Amino acid sequence: MASRIRFGWLSVKQKLHHVPWPVIAALVLGVVLLGINSARYPKFFFDDAFISLRYADRLRDGLGLTWTDGERVEGCTNFLWVVMIAALGLVFDDLIVPSRVLGFLLMTVAMGSVVWAARGQRWRDSAGIWMVALAMASMGPIAAWAAGGLEVSLITAGLGVAIALGYEIIAREGRDLRFGLGLGIVLSCLSLTRPDGTLFTASFCLGLVLARGNRRLVWKNAVVAGAMSTASFAALSVFRRLYYGAWVPNTSFKLLVPGSRLEDGWKYISRDHAIWSPLLLLFGLAIVVALCSPHTRRRVVLVIPSLLVWLTYVLFIGGDFMPQRRHWVPALFLFIAIAAEAVRYLVSVRGAALVAWYLTFATPALLLWIQRDDWAVADANNAHWYWTGRPIGLFFQAAFGPKDPLVAVDPAGSLPYFSKLRSLDMLGLNDRFLATHPPELTGKEQVGHELGNGAYVLERRPDIVVFRLPYGSLTPFFRSGKEMVALPVWQQEYQPFYYRTPTESVEGVAFLRHIGGPLAPRWEDGHLNLPLWLLATSQSARVTLDQGGQMQLILAKGAKAIYRKLSLEGSRCEVEIDATDTVELTVRTDSSAHVARPNAPTSFSTKTPTVSLEIKTTKHEGVLRMVEFACDT
Repeated sequence: MASRIRFGWLSVKQKLHHVPWPVIAALVLGVVLLGINSARYPKFFFDDAFISLRYADRLRDGLGLTWTDGERVEGCTNFLWVVMIAALGLVFDDLIVPSRVLGFLLMTVAMGSVVWAARGQRWRDSAGIWMVALAMASMGPIAAWAAGGLEVSLITAGLGVAIALGYEIIAREGRDLRFGLGLGIVLSCLSLTRPDGTLFTASFCLGLVLARGNRRLVWKNAVVAGAMSTASFAALSVFRRLYYGAWVPNTSFKLLVPGSRLEDGWKYISRDHAIWSPLLLLFGLAIVVALCSPHTRRRVVLVIPSLLVWLTYVLFIGGDFMPQRRHWVPALFLFIAIAAEAVRYLVSVRGAALVAWYLTFATPALLLWIQRDDWAVADANNAHWYWTGRPIGLFFQAAFGPKDPLVAVDPAGSLPYFSKLRSLDMLGLNDRFLATHPPELTGKEQVGHELGNGAYVLERRPDIVVFRLPYGSLTPFFRSGKEMVALPVWQQEYQPFYYRTPTESVEGVAFLRHIGGPLAPRWEDGHLNLPLWLLATSQSARVTLDQGGQMQLILAKGAKAIYRKLSLEGSRCEVEIDATDTVELTVRTDSSAHVARPNAPTSFSTKTPTVSLEIKTTKHEGVLRMVEFACDT
């Protein structure tokens, strides 16, 4: 019995001896520190992430891979990410938290892949894995986008697994085709995630050939991986053509906009290079080491093409407008993977191990220190404006949903996502006409915000128009809005309306179409229950919903609001209001004014087909709950 126990203990001891404890320890510490760093961005979930969620939400609900009803347009560039979020939506009602958790898990996969690829045989040889884990955890862009709601984590995870598989291929000289097949699957995922993910197919296959091009089996692995990824992208392209009627996503048309973006791209790449200086120095050391060590050279040569191709692509497209340097995340990750090779080499050189360990901990520490005052942290945490889309969207859905209005928006993310209403993207990312009919541009417009056509938008006759941000603006900021307000039909059919959301009390302003359309007054047999949003024409008179979901007009002390174009269905009418005692409604006809007060309706006669209405409070604030007209027909 004692011998069996001893044998069992020895078996467990042998198994524990083979556990890669350095890898596990480095990964656990890296993930914990990455989580702490990500906590610096508690509400970071950029507005464009809600566009992807809207596609995923509609796909989950059986409405297709679409952004709105009507024309099918692929206004997101992350097909696989959207499909994955839609799959999570089959289990979870809410999509925001699952997408953030999935993003963090994928960033953990990215870290774990390169940590595993950089492992040594013993604890004292494991400097490279600690460098990878700590450097990733110290990077603000990586920490922010780990839970930022977009496909950045999926791209980074794909790069990490591709690097690990590529290292195995060049180490085994391509003798095991399983790694080539695995690399093909990973590169296919990158191609299915973003159209520019195909760049990594070409660059990784090129890296394999450059690293071990003298081995025929390595070529075979590269061809297999490249063919699998190319076939996947071709299949997706055919799907796009059949489903959307286009070979590329709608957002890709912005790359065809005239005007060079090289200057913007260079500014994007070079603007804050000093922040990454410790990492760049270690990257430079890895290049020097690669000249001396064939093993290091092969691994560096595998990754270098992907880094160069990605940075060239970012330069060409003019960078990105999203917070915390979204397009820098793949580049930083590749820099870290290459820099780790310098540490791996030094730790194996007699007398240089101490230097390797010093660089392992000093580099992440310096990166954290330099980023302590990084302006991009505050910029990424400027989350209030897009989170206001939640209460506003829910208010729009509750107030206007049954009328099925068309909402034209500049902010195409959170507001349309939460409202679930039919929407028109005035910036063109989710609209085929605007994307394929670019205006004459100078090339100096903000990346991703160049498109617009006011005449086209007004031809669509949107019922609600929101300029600039979810809570709106009286003054348009982008091209479509600026052109719209200069057209006569805008002055004739649209007016502002002010509101306050019943949840979170967000105050905003939008424009509504008050002539024609579902939000205009509707007479039935000579009776009209006037929509109160028509009277919310000043900041002191805002519509909201009461606890029962009924609309009411909140009037501040001394408030005054005017609606000038109410069409009547008769020459003799009576008007009645339901309001607090401080509210009165004045009906102005062609020759007289008639005042209605609570429990005191008024009658009037007029020879003109339209009248103007004026609502105001006397001494105190008030609430208007109903305005009802009855006319002789």
